[in-house]
Amino acid sequence: GPEELSEQLSTSEKLFGSIPVGSEECRTKPVKRYDSPAPFAKPNLGNFVHIQGTQPSASLWLHFPMQELTGHWDSHPTQYITYLLGYSGTDSLSRVLTDQLGLATDSGAMFDQNLAGSQLFFVVTLTEKGRKDPSAVIDVLFSYLAEVRRNGVDEALYRSIANISALEWDWHEMSGPMDTASGLAGLMTGPVRSEEHTSELQSR
Repeated sequence: GPEELSEQLSTSEKLFGSIPVGSEECRTKPVKRYDSPAPFAKPNLGNFVHIQGTQPSASLWLHFPMQELTGHWDSHPTQYITYLLGYSGTDSLSRVLTDQLGLATDSGAMFDQNLAGSQLFFVVTLTEKGRKDPSAVIDVLFSYLAEVRRNGVDEALYRSIANISALEWDWHEMSGPMDTASGLAGLMTGPVRSEEHTSELQSR
């Protein structure tokens, strides 16, 4: 809601402060992670797999295994990457693939993030032209990624995304009981978030 963060934390303390903190072992034992051994080793990368689909249009999925990112919860790198790959404004990657080259009808990115690692997927719905030459789509994507890497992080864009996230947090609709329980259970498996870190996140 729109209440100050300190007020939200105070309300949470009143409602949930009486819940036992658990044993010393439970509170100090490191969270078990599953990113080693790596689920996608180098010999299994760089392969092209063609699958006979059941949908009327062809699609191209590019999979990028990444390091486990739960320790970077306060900077939200996945939001920044998803925005860069999904932006559809003038001269964007999406517009180049669809309007300029006619290789796709739609494109975007999605993340699968857990304690086994982070998986980035770039998904492209192909036109007939793109279906016949999917390597052209891959070339465009990697050219774009090279340009992004050369330019570095756009701090102004990063702050803008953070401001939008803070606004959505302040005015988010109340979730249902099942979603709330699921979300809290997920948070319990991650790193402890101090009030200082939470305040810093909301100020970005």
